[in-house]
Order: sequence, then structure tokens, then C-alpha cells
Amino acid sequence: MSAYNAEKFIQYAIQSVLNQTFSDFEFIITGDGCTDQTAAVVQGFNDPRIDWDNLPQNVGSQGIANQKSLKKARGKYIAYLDHDDLWFPWHLERLLEHIEKTNDDWVHSTGFAILPNADIHYWGALPTGFSYSEYGVGNSMWIHRRGLAEEVGGWRHHNQTVGYLEADLQRRIDEKRKYQMGCSTEPTVLKFYAPAWSPYSKKTVDFPQKIYLQQMETNAQQLQLELLKQVANQHGQEVYARYWGGFSSLEALKILLWRPFRRWVIIPAKHHIPLIRKMAIWQMQRYRKN
Repeated sequence: MSAYNAEKFIQYAIQSVLNQTFSDFEFIITGDGCTDQTAAVVQGFNDPRIDWDNLPQNVGSQGIANQKSLKKARGKYIAYLDHDDLWFPWHLERLLEHIEKTNDDWVHSTGFAILPNADIHYWGALPTGFSYSEYGVGNSMWIHRRGLAEEVGGWRHHNQTVGYLEADLQRRIDEKRKYQMGCSTEPTVLKFYAPAWSPYSKKTVDFPQKIYLQQMETNAQQLQLELLKQVANQHGQEVYARYWGGFSSLEALKILLWRPFRRWVIIPAKHHIPLIRKMAIWQMQRYRKN
């Protein structure tokens, strides 16, 4: 786990790790130059499995904190959890069962993205026709064998990437074409998009993580079922609106233009994406220097 000034909600993420049914783990938390009470909150758990360290100054990149944690890690497998996300109690157990059974190098679970407007999005398995270079999965859902990240260049600083850091690392793993990547389809993660929740952080006393963690500790299976029902209901409403309520002009445009464009232009051109990405990074670095 990497953390930055997360004193208000990191306790819930940590507790969701300590509640795991699989308990033989080391829990390495690296702060990105935290200046608030994050250290006190972490150390307050007084659990021998927790290893806390804080970078001497903030570098503004989750990748640097993750990379330092990787150097300490001794386990056979590596899992990640963002400081504002939650794991269901069986998250590690299910992922370990899957990766041991399939002998994959990198595996992700599925989960729910919780948004402030009461919408819940389901983050599922790899869609048909996509690769893991195109389909990003939040790193709170990952597990991979130790050493894999370093073999593809490790976590980078955000100045070296275009897009999200985890998507950059995931893409490099996929593009090597020698690693097995897979999915354990059971939902085991609650993802809270930081940009969506940040406007509420200064006002909220009871963060949604606290409420969901309490529900997990009361009846995790029931919470999972209720979230699946809500996602299914939202999807059913969308399908009804589309096929019985008529197509909007935007949907019609997407069907008539975007899908053929993606099928015949974007997908065939994906082999040139690494070159385009390198050019974009070079231009971005040049702009920042100026």
C-alpha cells in the first residue's frame, strides 16, 4: 500500500486487510512524504505484520512508493491496495487459489467502483476483443508473482507515463507476450475513485469506507449480493432504455461510426501504439522542461 496524507480513511483500508481469511502475509505500507497523522494511524494498529515507512519528502507519485515497497517484499506473491479502497475478507484467499491453480503470472479479481452519486459500476473480466494493454484494471484487484514488476521495468514516476500508473505497468506486462494474465471473476474489491470523492473529503465525517467496512464485518456475503443486485438493476434499466425507449442520437452515432472505426482502424493500429506513446511521453517531458 502506498499512502499520502490519508489519516481520515486509511484505517478502513488497513482493517480490511487485517480481516482477511488468509492471514499469512506481510503488509508493507510506504508513505509518500506524509505530513499529517497517517503514521500515527498506521502504527496504532500495533500488528507485527505491518511494516511502515515514509519517504523523506513527497514525490507526488504512487509508483515510487510502490517500488520501494517491492524491494522489501519477501512473499511469493505481491498484492496491492490503494489507501482508500477496501478488500472483501476472502480477497487474498480467492486470488491465491486462482493463481496457484492456473500458474498465471498476473491475476486480477473483479469488483465494484463506488461513486458519490449512488451509482455503482462493476469492474469485470477482460471484455471480448480487448487485450490487457487496452483494458485497465485497478491495482487494488491485482496479484502477481514476486519479481514480475521488476522484469518489465517496475513502477514508474508519473512524469514517465501517459495515463494511470497501474495501466502503464499492466500494459508493459501484457506487451511482453510471455506472461500469463488471467482473472478470478468473483467480486472482492470496493474501489473509491479519489477524484470523484475528493470534493467530499473536507466535509465528510463518516466516510463511505467506514459504512461499507461495517457492512462487510457484519455480513460480507450479503453486501456482495446487494451490490450485484444493484449493478444488475442499473444494467437492466440501461438495456430497457436502449431497446424499448429508442436510441439517442449519441448512441446511434456510436453504432454507425465509432464501432466500425474501432474495428477497422484502432484495433489494427494497436501495434503502432508503443511508438505513439513514446512520442507522447517525449513531447510531455519536453513541455515540462520548458
